Amino acid sequence: MKTGEASATAISTARARAAHLTCYAGPKIHEDIFALRLTGDTMDELRQMWRPSVAAQRAAAYFAMRQRFSEERLLAAVERGVRQVVLLGAGLDTFALRHPEVVRTLRFVEVDHPDSQSFKRRRLDAEGLSTPDVIYVPIDFAKQNLASELAAVGVDRTFPTFFAWLGVTQYIPEAASFETLTFVASHARDSEVVFTVIRPDDSLPADERPIQQYAGAGADAQGEPWITYFEPETLARSLLARGFRRVDDLTVEAASRYFVGQPDGVTPLAGGSWQQLSDRWEPEWIAQD
Repeated sequence: MKTGEASATAISTARARAAHLTCYAGPKIHEDIFALRLTGDTMDELRQMWRPSVAAQRAAAYFAMRQRFSEERLLAAVERGVRQVVLLGAGLDTFALRHPEVVRTLRFVEVDHPDSQSFKRRRLDAEGLSTPDVIYVPIDFAKQNLASELAAVGVDRTFPTFFAWLGVTQYIPEAASFETLTFVASHARDSEVVFTVIRPDDSLPADERPIQQYAGAGADAQGEPWITYFEPETLARSLLARGFRRVDDLTVEAASRYFVGQPDGVTPLAGGSWQQLSDRWEPEWIAQD
């Protein structure tokens, strides 16, 4: 990130969700009706940035997919009684705008770098949008402690908590990822975290490597290089060895059910894996066959 500016990749992610909704034909995996308003782009500008191609469609579908999966798990957590939700690296997340009736029943916390969070809140104001029930926690991880800042706004480790942590692990050292996940796992039983990782290029199907390399080069050009990659199977073993009770991976096969009806060639990407860590319950998508 550039000092004083919002995360460029957070804005790009919101543009991808908007592109999936507005720039391509086919059923919508996830309908983020506020994403474009928060980026501040016009529809013509968005279409210029997301010109039609199968690769672009697959990328946009990936971002829509990971958001939908995470939100399904969030809503399932609320259904079973979880009342604390923390979005780590929230970026331009719009759940609170689309589901205010849910958010008002929760302690709903968005955590992000102060510059990114300030940009989002300015965009909300500019669009006349309000999220009165969101607790915004700006954190500079080089200077502030996540546990202390969350405790200061009333997040209690003794209560089950749902965490979403999307599109972050590739930008931080491996040790920092494990530190955050260990903190998350210190919360009460029935807590859960949904997070994403990027797999190494050489572990990907051949048709995905150019897509991932292009995305990585774009992040690098924006001053936010990818520095950490994980193999889901190795990561799962590492987390289990650290005392986690279960770690599940949303595989390409499991994710395929979301892609029914997508344009030809628009299929799940293996490179962006969705990892789900929980304590004792069985996620719905596990029983597929």
